[in-house]
Amino acid sequence: MHVAIPLYPRFTALDAVGPYTVLAFAPGFTVTFVAASPGPVPDDRGGSGLTATASLADFGAEPVSDRVVVDGRVVTAAGVSAGIDMALALLARVSDAETARAVQLAIEYAPEPPFDAGSANGAPADLRERALGLIA
Repeated sequence: MHVAIPLYPRFTALDAVGPYTVLAFAPGFTVTFVAASPGPVPDDRGGSGLTATASLADFGAEPVSDRVVVDGRVVTAAGVSAGIDMALALLARVSDAETARAVQLAIEYAPEPPFDAGSANGAPADLRERALGLIA
C-alpha cells in the first residue's frame, strides 16, 4: 500500500512524523512525503487542524469536525494526535487490530492530555482566537 503524507504551509513536523512512525512499523507500506511543488515548503511555522480547516473549501473539500475521516481511498486527520489515530486505524483496516495494537504499544502511544482543550469544537471563542494567534 502506498501512503502519501502531504506537506503544506504551516504544517508541524508531528503532523507528518506521527503517522509515518506508526506506518513505518507496518510491513508492505510505502510512505512518501508530498508537497504541491518541489523544494522547501514555504513558511516553517507550526500549523494545525485549526488553520487547515478554513482552507479545505478552497480545494473543493468539505470541512468536517471528525478527528479521522475515511472518504474512499483518502483518509485524513485533524491534528497531530489525530494523525497517529488515523495511522493506527488505517493499519487495523489493512492488516488487523492486533497489529495496530502492537504498534501502539511499540510507540507507547497512550495520550492523556492535561487539559480538555484539544479541539476547536466546544472551545470558547477567546481560546480559539488565542490558539490561532499562536499559529497564524
